[in-house]
Amino acid sequence: MKKNIHSILTGLLFVTASLTSNAQTFSGTTVSDGYTNNVAVGAGIEFNYGGSTYDINPSNSRITFYLPANGTFTAATYTWTFTGGDLASFTSITKNTGLSTLSNQANLTASVNGKVITFTKSGTVGGSGNPGGYIVWDFVSVATPTSTTWNGTTWSNSNPSSTINAIISDVSNTAPASFTCKNLTINSGAALNITGITATVNGNITNNGNGISGTGNLTIAASSALSGNSISFDGVLTVNTGATLTTNGFLTLSSNNTNTASLAAVAGTISGNVTVERYIPAHSSRAYTLVSSPVSSPTIKAGWQEGGASTPNYGTQITGANTGSIDGFDAVSAAGIASIYSYDDNAIGSKWVGLANTNVNTLSAGTGYLLFVRGDRTVAPGGANSSTATTLRATGTLTTGTVTFTTSGGTAGTAPLLGTAAKYSLIANPYPCAIDWLSGSITKTNIKCIFHGI
Repeated sequence: MKKNIHSILTGLLFVTASLTSNAQTFSGTTVSDGYTNNVAVGAGIEFNYGGSTYDINPSNSRITFYLPANGTFTAATYTWTFTGGDLASFTSITKNTGLSTLSNQANLTASVNGKVITFTKSGTVGGSGNPGGYIVWDFVSVATPTSTTWNGTTWSNSNPSSTINAIISDVSNTAPASFTCKNLTINSGAALNITGITATVNGNITNNGNGISGTGNLTIAASSALSGNSISFDGVLTVNTGATLTTNGFLTLSSNNTNTASLAAVAGTISGNVTVERYIPAHSSRAYTLVSSPVSSPTIKAGWQEGGASTPNYGTQITGANTGSIDGFDAVSAAGIASIYSYDDNAIGSKWVGLANTNVNTLSAGTGYLLFVRGDRTVAPGGANSSTATTLRATGTLTTGTVTFTTSGGTAGTAPLLGTAAKYSLIANPYPCAIDWLSGSITKTNIKCIFHGI
C-alpha cells in the first residue's frame, strides 16, 4: 500500500515490478522534483523516493509512471538503467494503452537499448489542469546468456565476457574484435583468427575444429585446460598471475617462414608437455647453425631427428663421426666429421666436441649445439650442396621463470659455466621467445659480455 504522497511530491512517481527471480537494482537520472530514484525489484520490494519509503504491489514485467494532479514532466528525457541480477537486456517495450489513463500520453515515448530504457517527451505531458493518472509500459526482458557464437560477422548473443562462453563457428577465418570470454569452444571446421586482436580466456579451451590462427595475443586469465584437437599456435601466449594452463599435450608453439610463436613472461603456471618449433630457411649451401631447445627431456633423436622417421618439412638427418644408428645417428659421416657438436673451451685441440650419441643425450633448456642442417628428414647425407627449408621441433616441459647459469648449482639441466678466466662457455636462450642478452634485467656477475648468436 502506498502512503499519501500527494502532499510531499509535486513531480514524478516511478513504480516498477518484478523482472526475474533474482533481485535487480534500478537507478535513474534526476527527475523534475530533484530526487533520484533507486528501486530494488523483487519480492517484498521497497521504493525509495527522496528519502521516503513506500511499499509497492508489483505486477509482472511492467513499468508505471504516475503523475499527480497538475504535475508535469519537465525534462526532455528520462533514462533508467537496470544493473545486477540475471537480467541481460530488454528486447522490447510497449505502451499499455488499456491501462494508461494520463492525458497527452502519446507525447511520452520509450525505447530500449540493452538494460537502458529511455523515455522521451515530444510535447506537453501533464501540467496545469491535469487530473493525474498513469502511463503504463509492458516490456520483455532477456536472461543473461551463458554463451554467444561468432559466425564471422557478429556475435549471436552480444559480446562474450568473463562469465559468458564464446563459441567459434566461423569457417571464413575472419577475426572478431578483441574479446574476453569464460570457456572457449571452436566448432568442427572452424578456427579462431586472432590476427591483430587479444583473446582473453577465463576457462577451458575445447578445439573441435582447426584451432587458433593468426599472430595476435592469447591471454589465459584463469586456470584453463586444453581438450579436443591439438592447437598449433602462431601468436603470443600469456599466462596471468594465479592461472594454470594445463596443456594435456595439445599445444604447439609453431614456427614458419613468416612468424614464430612466442611465450610472454609467465606469471602463472604451464602444466603438461608443449611442442616447440623453429623454422630454418633453405640456404644456397648447407651450413652449421647454432641451435637450442626451450623444452627439456626428449632425446635429440626423438626431437630433431623425428624419432628416426623420414618426415617431410621437419627435422634433419644427423650423422656421427665414427658410429651410426647404434648411437642414434642416421649414418656414419663419410668424412669422419660429426654433424652435431657441443662446445668445451677446455678441450685439447678443437673446442667443438662431436656428440657421442643422440639417443641418450637429451635436450635441455639453455644448452646450445652447433648443428649441420642439411634440410628436412628426406635429405640424406651427401648429394646436393644446397639445403631445403625445415622445421626443428621437440616436445617436453617448457622452461619458465628465472634460469641461472653458474659454474655449479645452476638451474637443473643447464651446462655449467667454465670458472677459468678468459674461457668461453656456450649458453643458449632457454625460453620460447626472443631475449636481449645485453638487457639490464639479465644479471651478469664476473662475466665479460661477449655474445655471438645466430
